Amino acid sequence: MTTTFLNRLLRYTLTDISVMLAAVFLPVAVYLGVTFDTGQWNVPAGPVANLHFIVAMSIALYGTATVAANEGATITAERDTNWLRTIALTRLGMNRYVAVKLLITLVVSFVPILAIAAVSPLRGAEAPVGMWFAVGACCLVGAVIFGLFGLMMGLWFSGSTVTRYMGLIMMLIAFMGNLFLPLEGVLLDIARFTPMFGPGMLTRSVIWYLSPGTGGGADDQLFPLWQLILNMGVWTLIFVALAWLDHRRGLRR
Repeated sequence: MTTTFLNRLLRYTLTDISVMLAAVFLPVAVYLGVTFDTGQWNVPAGPVANLHFIVAMSIALYGTATVAANEGATITAERDTNWLRTIALTRLGMNRYVAVKLLITLVVSFVPILAIAAVSPLRGAEAPVGMWFAVGACCLVGAVIFGLFGLMMGLWFSGSTVTRYMGLIMMLIAFMGNLFLPLEGVLLDIARFTPMFGPGMLTRSVIWYLSPGTGGGADDQLFPLWQLILNMGVWTLIFVALAWLDHRRGLRR
């Protein structure tokens, strides 16, 4: 039953034109807008990559996180129609249903990464093949976290609220998470406690740690790996706990 549901939902999602357009158009449009003047980004950012690559991967993470959050938030439609209560009474159950939703979210999150990986070399992004794969994997870590964030938002808030404000919320989270512009002082201190900080800084750390001879010390905005793992772990637990609380509340009703 789970496999059948997964196959049908995956086929439906991947053939949904609106989902695919958002997954491709949003990150590519932001990327092309930011890198309009290609010359200023073609400076080295380590021995084997350039700044253009870092910009590309930051926007890939933003696109991946946004798509994952929106996909996770689609659960609000099932909740508003009381479909979640019906699912809870079937053999599928809520645990398997949520697992399938997160798996679908992870698959869809590949799309922005592939889109940026296809476009960015044409604009001058340079890095070894292995680094592309490593940073792409870091983006998928962010997809899991923000898929849970979208799931939590879809359970706690109305469908109209989630649809209307999710894009703005994700943009603010990305900015406050030190993803778009390097923050300093108090803003950087605040950024350490935001959900985008861990995945965003992890992608940059991977670039430097995989660069021969840097030892991770060439970027003044690199942070200890344990801080990034702690950030991602804590936010994952927070989103899971909030989603579970609302789920239990709904079952009691």
